[in-house]
Amino acid sequence: MEALRLSEQFSEKGRDRDAWEHNPDLFYPRGKRKLYSYMAKKRGMDNFNRHSHGKSRLKFEIRSYQETIGNPAMQMSEDNQQLLWFKNVQTSKHQKRAKASETSLRLVSEKHRQTIEENKIVILRTKMHQVRNKEEMEYLEKF
Repeated sequence: MEALRLSEQFSEKGRDRDAWEHNPDLFYPRGKRKLYSYMAKKRGMDNFNRHSHGKSRLKFEIRSYQETIGNPAMQMSEDNQQLLWFKNVQTSKHQKRAKASETSLRLVSEKHRQTIEENKIVILRTKMHQVRNKEEMEYLEKF
């Protein structure tokens, strides 16, 4: 993407492939070298390799911009949207579970309090019953 952007910038300044191929002027008036930039094409790479020997030959593979950049970028964008959707779903599930747990805890706590109160009442009644039985036993012993 950066190479494409750079090529477009040079094209706007008139220093693209056409200028390179049709303008033999390679230097500015003060002797400074002019830079040209353009995206490489198969014929340019083949021409370079035809005139180069040994290690300076270039190995290359021509692929479309859409195949190399466009499709993966779209896939990444879709994956990010799907990830956000899954995160939102998980967050809502987590919130529902938290609410259910809170409600359940509240109910269990209330039930526990009631059981404790009922146990206290049973213990008091048992003690009262025990005292009554003890009194009866003492009375019967005296009798």
